[in-house]
Amino acid sequence: MQLERLKMFATLAECRSFSRTAEVSFISQSAVSQQIASLEKELGCRLLERDRKGNVSLTPAGQVFYEGCLDTLREYENTLTRLRNLTDGKRSLNIGMASGSSVEWLGQITDLLSAVAPDIRLSPVFEEFNGLRYALESGRCDAVVSIEFGLTDIPGVLYEELIELEPVLLVSRRHRLADRESVRPEELAGERFVTISEKNARHSYEHWLRARREDGIPVTDLLKVETTQAQAAMVEMNEAVAVLPLLRDLTRFNSFKCAPVRIEGIRERVRYVIAYRESLKDDPNLQKFVEVTKLVYGRERTIIR
Repeated sequence: MQLERLKMFATLAECRSFSRTAEVSFISQSAVSQQIASLEKELGCRLLERDRKGNVSLTPAGQVFYEGCLDTLREYENTLTRLRNLTDGKRSLNIGMASGSSVEWLGQITDLLSAVAPDIRLSPVFEEFNGLRYALESGRCDAVVSIEFGLTDIPGVLYEELIELEPVLLVSRRHRLADRESVRPEELAGERFVTISEKNARHSYEHWLRARREDGIPVTDLLKVETTQAQAAMVEMNEAVAVLPLLRDLTRFNSFKCAPVRIEGIRERVRYVIAYRESLKDDPNLQKFVEVTKLVYGRERTIIR
Protein backbone atom coordinates (compact mmCIF):
# COMPACT_ATOMS: atom_id res chain seq x y z
CA MET A 1 0.00 0.00 0.00
CA GLN A 2 1.51 3.34 -1.11
CA LEU A 3 2.29 5.99 1.49
CA GLU A 4 0.89 8.73 -0.74
CA ARG A 5 -2.44 6.94 -0.84
CA LEU A 6 -2.54 6.90 2.97
CA LYS A 7 -1.79 10.63 3.03
CA MET A 8 -4.58 11.31 0.56
CA PHE A 9 -7.11 9.31 2.56
CA ALA A 10 -6.10 11.09 5.79
CA THR A 11 -6.46 14.46 4.03
CA LEU A 12 -9.90 13.50 2.72
CA ALA A 13 -10.99 12.30 6.16
CA GLU A 14 -10.09 15.71 7.60
CA CYS A 15 -11.32 17.92 4.74
CA ARG A 16 -14.52 15.89 4.23
CA SER A 17 -14.50 17.09 0.62
CA PHE A 18 -13.19 15.47 -2.58
CA SER A 19 -12.77 18.86 -4.27
CA ARG A 20 -10.82 20.34 -1.35
CA THR A 21 -8.64 17.22 -1.11
CA ALA A 22 -7.86 17.49 -4.82
CA GLU A 23 -6.98 21.16 -4.39
CA VAL A 24 -4.56 20.68 -1.51
CA SER A 25 -3.07 17.54 -3.12
CA PHE A 26 -2.54 19.31 -6.48
CA ILE A 27 -4.35 16.60 -8.46
CA SER A 28 -7.72 16.29 -10.16
CA GLN A 29 -10.87 15.36 -8.27
CA SER A 30 -11.30 12.30 -10.48
CA ALA A 31 -7.81 11.14 -9.46
CA VAL A 32 -8.79 11.39 -5.80
CA SER A 33 -11.94 9.36 -6.47
CA GLN A 34 -9.94 6.70 -8.33
CA GLN A 35 -7.38 6.43 -5.54
CA ILE A 36 -10.08 6.03 -2.89
CA ALA A 37 -11.97 3.47 -4.98
CA SER A 38 -8.74 1.51 -5.45
CA LEU A 39 -8.07 1.68 -1.72
CA GLU A 40 -11.55 0.41 -0.85
CA LYS A 41 -11.15 -2.42 -3.36
CA GLU A 42 -7.79 -3.38 -1.88
CA LEU A 43 -9.18 -3.39 1.67
CA GLY A 44 -12.44 -5.05 0.71
CA CYS A 45 -14.66 -2.60 2.62
CA ARG A 46 -16.35 0.76 2.24
CA LEU A 47 -14.47 3.61 3.91
CA LEU A 48 -16.62 6.63 3.03
CA GLU A 49 -20.20 7.76 2.66
CA ARG A 50 -21.26 10.71 0.47
CA ASP A 51 -24.57 12.59 0.69
CA ARG A 52 -26.37 14.36 -2.15
CA LYS A 53 -24.53 17.60 -1.43
CA GLY A 54 -21.17 15.90 -1.82
CA ASN A 55 -20.32 15.94 1.88
CA VAL A 56 -18.10 13.08 3.01
CA SER A 57 -18.28 11.08 6.25
CA LEU A 58 -16.33 8.08 7.49
CA THR A 59 -17.90 4.66 7.88
CA PRO A 60 -16.96 2.71 11.04
CA ALA A 61 -14.33 0.91 8.97
CA GLY A 62 -13.15 4.23 7.60
CA GLN A 63 -12.69 5.63 11.10
CA VAL A 64 -10.57 2.64 12.12
CA PHE A 65 -8.49 2.94 8.95
CA TYR A 66 -8.09 6.71 9.43
CA GLU A 67 -6.69 6.23 12.93
CA GLY A 68 -4.31 3.59 11.59
CA CYS A 69 -3.20 5.96 8.82
CA LEU A 70 -2.35 8.64 11.36
CA ASP A 71 -0.26 6.18 13.37
CA THR A 72 1.62 5.08 10.25
CA LEU A 73 2.21 8.62 8.99
CA ARG A 74 3.28 9.79 12.43
CA GLU A 75 5.89 7.04 12.69
CA TYR A 76 7.11 7.85 9.17
CA GLU A 77 7.57 11.53 10.06
CA ASN A 78 9.34 10.58 13.29
CA THR A 79 11.74 8.40 11.32
CA LEU A 80 12.50 11.21 8.87
CA THR A 81 13.16 13.59 11.74
CA ARG A 82 15.57 11.15 13.39
CA LEU A 83 17.42 10.73 10.09
CA ARG A 84 17.72 14.50 9.59
CA ASN A 85 19.06 14.88 13.11
CA LEU A 86 21.72 12.25 12.42
CA THR A 87 22.92 13.88 9.22
CA ASP A 88 23.57 17.43 10.45
CA GLY A 89 23.83 17.05 14.22
CA LYS A 90 20.99 19.52 14.86
CA ARG A 91 17.61 18.76 16.42
CA SER A 92 14.93 19.85 13.98
CA LEU A 93 11.57 21.03 15.33
CA ASN A 94 8.74 21.38 12.83
CA ILE A 95 6.48 24.20 14.04
CA GLY A 96 3.01 24.66 12.55
CA MET A 97 1.48 28.10 12.08
CA ALA A 98 -1.64 29.44 10.41
CA SER A 99 -0.88 30.50 6.85
CA GLY A 100 -1.91 34.09 7.59
CA SER A 101 0.45 34.46 10.54
CA SER A 102 3.27 36.95 10.59
CA VAL A 103 6.71 35.40 10.92
CA GLU A 104 8.02 38.31 13.00
CA TRP A 105 7.31 36.51 16.26
CA LEU A 106 9.05 33.38 14.93
CA GLY A 107 12.16 35.47 14.30
CA GLN A 108 12.08 36.67 17.90
CA ILE A 109 11.77 33.10 19.15
CA THR A 110 14.60 31.94 16.90
CA ASP A 111 16.90 34.71 18.16
CA LEU A 112 16.22 33.86 21.81
CA LEU A 113 16.42 30.13 21.21
CA SER A 114 19.79 30.39 19.46
CA ALA A 115 21.25 31.86 22.64
CA VAL A 116 20.12 29.02 24.92
CA ALA A 117 19.92 26.10 22.49
CA PRO A 118 22.04 26.71 19.37
CA ASP A 119 21.65 23.09 18.22
CA ILE A 120 17.90 23.46 17.62
CA ARG A 121 16.69 24.23 14.10
CA LEU A 122 13.11 25.52 13.66
CA SER A 123 11.31 24.57 10.47
CA PRO A 124 8.01 26.47 9.97
CA VAL A 125 5.02 24.67 8.45
CA PHE A 126 2.29 27.00 7.17
CA GLU A 127 -1.23 25.57 6.87
CA GLU A 128 -4.85 26.63 7.19
CA PHE A 129 -6.52 25.53 10.42
CA ASN A 130 -7.71 22.10 9.27
CA GLY A 131 -4.25 21.47 7.86
CA LEU A 132 -2.64 22.35 11.19
CA ARG A 133 -4.77 19.78 12.97
CA TYR A 134 -3.84 17.09 10.46
CA ALA A 135 -0.14 18.05 10.62
CA LEU A 136 -0.20 17.58 14.39
CA GLU A 137 -2.18 14.34 14.22
CA SER A 138 0.07 12.82 11.57
CA GLY A 139 3.31 13.87 13.25
CA ARG A 140 4.31 16.20 10.44
CA CYS A 141 4.54 18.94 13.09
CA ASP A 142 6.15 18.57 16.50
CA ALA A 143 4.21 21.55 17.79
CA VAL A 144 1.61 24.04 16.57
CA VAL A 145 1.18 27.64 17.71
CA SER A 146 -2.32 28.90 16.93
CA ILE A 147 -5.73 29.66 18.37
CA GLU A 148 -7.07 26.67 20.24
CA PHE A 149 -10.12 25.99 18.05
CA GLY A 150 -9.54 22.96 15.88
CA LEU A 151 -6.58 21.77 17.96
CA THR A 152 -8.53 20.43 20.93
CA ASP A 153 -9.41 16.80 21.59
CA ILE A 154 -6.52 15.36 19.58
CA PRO A 155 -5.33 12.09 21.17
CA GLY A 156 -1.74 12.19 22.37
CA VAL A 157 -1.45 15.99 22.25
CA LEU A 158 -0.77 18.34 25.16
CA TYR A 159 -1.69 22.04 25.31
CA GLU A 160 -0.27 25.05 27.08
CA GLU A 161 -1.90 28.47 27.05
CA LEU A 162 0.12 31.38 25.69
CA ILE A 163 -2.24 34.33 25.85
CA GLU A 164 -5.97 35.09 26.03
CA LEU A 165 -7.46 37.82 23.85
CA GLU A 166 -10.72 39.66 23.40
CA PRO A 167 -11.80 39.66 19.74
CA VAL A 168 -12.16 43.00 18.01
CA LEU A 169 -13.97 44.26 14.94
CA LEU A 170 -11.46 44.77 12.14
CA VAL A 171 -12.51 47.24 9.45
CA SER A 172 -10.97 49.06 6.53
CA ARG A 173 -9.60 52.55 7.23
CA ARG A 174 -12.28 53.70 4.76
CA HIS A 175 -15.11 52.08 6.73
CA ARG A 176 -17.70 54.24 8.50
CA LEU A 177 -16.61 52.83 11.89
CA ALA A 178 -12.86 53.19 11.39
CA ASP A 179 -12.55 56.23 13.66
CA ARG A 180 -14.63 54.77 16.46
CA GLU A 181 -13.06 53.50 19.68
CA SER A 182 -15.91 51.04 20.27
CA VAL A 183 -19.16 49.85 18.78
CA ARG A 184 -22.30 48.19 20.16
CA PRO A 185 -23.30 44.79 18.69
CA GLU A 186 -26.62 46.11 17.38
CA GLU A 187 -24.77 48.75 15.34
CA LEU A 188 -23.34 45.97 13.21
CA ALA A 189 -26.72 45.01 11.74
CA GLY A 190 -26.49 44.85 7.95
CA GLU A 191 -22.70 44.59 7.87
CA ARG A 192 -21.07 42.02 5.65
CA PHE A 193 -18.75 39.77 7.66
CA VAL A 194 -15.90 37.63 6.35
CA THR A 195 -14.49 34.48 7.94
CA ILE A 196 -12.62 31.33 6.95
CA SER A 197 -14.90 28.68 5.49
CA GLU A 198 -15.76 25.43 7.22
CA LYS A 199 -13.75 23.54 4.58
CA ASN A 200 -10.49 25.01 5.84
CA ALA A 201 -11.39 25.71 9.46
CA ARG A 202 -14.32 23.50 10.43
CA HIS A 203 -13.96 23.79 14.22
CA SER A 204 -13.11 27.50 14.16
CA TYR A 205 -15.99 28.27 11.78
CA GLU A 206 -18.55 26.54 13.99
CA HIS A 207 -17.22 28.32 17.08
CA TRP A 208 -17.23 31.69 15.26
CA LEU A 209 -20.91 31.40 14.36
CA ARG A 210 -21.87 30.30 17.88
CA ALA A 211 -19.88 33.11 19.51
CA ARG A 212 -21.47 35.78 17.33
CA ARG A 213 -24.95 34.56 18.29
CA GLU A 214 -24.06 34.52 21.99
CA ASP A 215 -22.64 38.05 21.80
CA GLY A 216 -25.75 39.37 20.07
CA ILE A 217 -23.94 40.34 16.87
CA PRO A 218 -26.40 40.02 13.96
CA VAL A 219 -24.78 38.17 11.06
CA THR A 220 -27.12 38.16 8.06
CA ASP A 221 -24.52 38.62 5.32
CA LEU A 222 -21.54 36.27 5.60
CA LEU A 223 -18.70 35.89 3.11
CA LYS A 224 -16.73 32.65 3.48
CA VAL A 225 -13.22 32.58 2.06
CA GLU A 226 -10.59 29.85 1.79
CA THR A 227 -7.55 31.56 3.33
CA THR A 228 -6.60 34.14 5.93
CA GLN A 229 -4.90 36.13 3.16
CA ALA A 230 -8.24 36.38 1.34
CA GLN A 231 -9.91 37.41 4.58
CA ALA A 232 -7.36 40.20 5.03
CA ALA A 233 -7.85 41.36 1.44
CA MET A 234 -11.64 41.61 1.84
CA VAL A 235 -11.23 43.81 4.93
CA GLU A 236 -8.52 45.99 3.39
CA MET A 237 -10.66 46.58 0.27
CA ASN A 238 -13.64 47.53 2.46
CA GLU A 239 -15.67 44.61 1.08
CA ALA A 240 -16.38 43.15 4.53
CA VAL A 241 -15.53 43.37 8.23
CA ALA A 242 -14.04 40.67 10.45
CA VAL A 243 -14.30 39.69 14.11
CA LEU A 244 -11.11 38.08 15.32
CA PRO A 245 -8.39 38.22 17.98
CA LEU A 246 -5.57 40.51 16.95
CA LEU A 247 -1.93 40.67 17.96
CA ARG A 248 0.50 43.14 16.47
CA ASP A 249 3.15 40.61 15.49
CA LEU A 250 0.93 37.62 14.78
CA THR A 251 -1.46 38.75 12.06
CA ARG A 252 -0.74 39.91 8.53
CA PHE A 253 -3.34 42.67 8.41
CA ASN A 254 -1.98 45.96 7.09
CA SER A 255 -2.22 48.54 9.89
CA PHE A 256 -2.24 51.34 7.30
CA LYS A 257 -5.34 49.88 5.66
CA CYS A 258 -7.17 48.32 8.64
CA ALA A 259 -8.36 49.58 12.01
CA PRO A 260 -9.51 47.61 15.08
CA VAL A 261 -12.65 48.65 16.93
CA ARG A 262 -13.60 47.29 20.36
CA ILE A 263 -16.99 45.54 20.54
CA GLU A 264 -18.85 46.54 23.70
CA GLY A 265 -20.07 43.72 25.94
CA ILE A 266 -18.42 40.92 23.99
CA ARG A 267 -18.03 37.83 26.18
CA GLU A 268 -15.89 35.66 23.96
CA ARG A 269 -12.22 35.19 24.78
CA VAL A 270 -9.84 33.49 22.36
CA ARG A 271 -6.81 31.58 23.57
CA TYR A 272 -3.59 31.16 21.68
CA VAL A 273 -1.99 27.87 22.63
CA ILE A 274 1.04 25.80 21.88
CA ALA A 275 0.02 22.23 21.19
CA TYR A 276 2.63 19.48 21.02
CA ARG A 277 2.79 15.72 20.87
CA GLU A 278 2.78 14.02 24.26
CA SER A 279 5.71 11.83 23.20
CA LEU A 280 7.86 15.00 23.27
CA LYS A 281 6.84 16.25 26.71
CA ASP A 282 10.20 15.24 28.19
CA ASP A 283 12.23 16.36 25.18
CA PRO A 284 14.54 19.12 26.49
CA ASN A 285 14.68 20.88 23.12
CA LEU A 286 10.92 21.00 22.76
CA GLN A 287 10.59 22.30 26.31
CA LYS A 288 13.13 25.04 25.57
CA PHE A 289 11.03 26.05 22.58
CA VAL A 290 7.90 26.13 24.77
CA GLU A 291 9.64 28.26 27.41
CA VAL A 292 10.96 30.76 24.85
CA THR A 293 7.60 30.95 23.08
CA LYS A 294 5.86 31.73 26.36
CA LEU A 295 8.41 34.44 27.02
CA VAL A 296 7.79 36.07 23.65
CA TYR A 297 4.02 35.93 24.06
CA GLY A 298 4.31 37.25 27.60
CA ARG A 299 5.85 40.51 26.45
CA GLU A 300 3.61 43.54 26.33
CA ARG A 301 1.71 43.64 23.03
CA THR A 302 -0.89 45.98 21.67
CA ILE A 303 -3.40 45.56 18.89
CA ILE A 304 -2.85 47.51 15.67
CA ARG A 305 -4.21 51.03 15.69
